[in-house]
Amino acid sequence: ANSAVAKGCCIDGEVKNSVLSVNVTVKEGAQVSYSVLMPGAVVEPGAIVEYAIIGENAVIKAGAHVGTQPDGTEEWGVATVGPDVTIGEGAAVAAGAMIYESVEGK
Repeated sequence: ANSAVAKGCCIDGEVKNSVLSVNVTVKEGAQVSYSVLMPGAVVEPGAIVEYAIIGENAVIKAGAHVGTQPDGTEEWGVATVGPDVTIGEGAAVAAGAMIYESVEGK
């Protein structure tokens, strides 16, 4: 809903108020909101991406959580995951974090 989706995307999950570049995959049970996903990004089942920028060919593994809703503090910011980075299963990326190396899951 209220999203811009480029051709070649495969969306089986939920996408709201986001921009998805070409060949982005959002698998069943995944949630993407208020985010920008660059070409080839993959969001696996049960993962949550909110208020985030996800780099080209990045993979957000099952159950991972990237970003949080604004909390009104000055410290809050959009979470950023760089290109070709994998965020491991069940891992969490805090608001304002800038991740440019893969993060292992739980």
